[in-house]
Amino acid sequence: MNWWTIACLSAALAVIVWQYATYKRRLRLAEAQLQEALAREADGRDRDQLTGIESRSSFEKLLDEPCGPGIVAVLDLDDFRLLNETLGHLGGDEILRAIGRLLLASIRQQDRAFRWGGDEFVLLFSGVGEDVARSRMSSLQQRLRHFHIRNYGEVSISLSWGIASTGERPLRESLDQADRAMFALKRSRA
Repeated sequence: MNWWTIACLSAALAVIVWQYATYKRRLRLAEAQLQEALAREADGRDRDQLTGIESRSSFEKLLDEPCGPGIVAVLDLDDFRLLNETLGHLGGDEILRAIGRLLLASIRQQDRAFRWGGDEFVLLFSGVGEDVARSRMSSLQQRLRHFHIRNYGEVSISLSWGIASTGERPLRESLDQADRAMFALKRSRA
């Protein structure tokens, strides 16, 4: 083999190695973009589109498991239908959006907020007792009495809530207890 053939083969090999490295970088970039897109899609499925908090489907994944020590709180907006009829559906949606932001701002990083139904929400307070949870719920209740809604001004929103301890039992049992406490409060006000 002469030097010209060796030089040509060496150049061809260098081009092949360079192309392989380029394709490998592109493949890693495409894989990273795919993983990012999948994560965004999964997050979108587990987030309520209106309120920005976790969705009911995200919450339902937790129901049959114990969630450790803490408190589950069930919240229901009183007379939301009247607010919706007074402000219209866009106003009602704006209230729900604002409440989603309020809930996220009112919980710690280890706590979780879920939209359970139309105007019903669930909060999971991790590692706290009933006194702390009651204090947080009372604070939420106070903030909602003079709640500012973008484009609508100040609105007074009444909130019924119930809490129950979590722990080693399935979350579903604690949720049922908190839900019954919320309805008892709602009935006592009627």
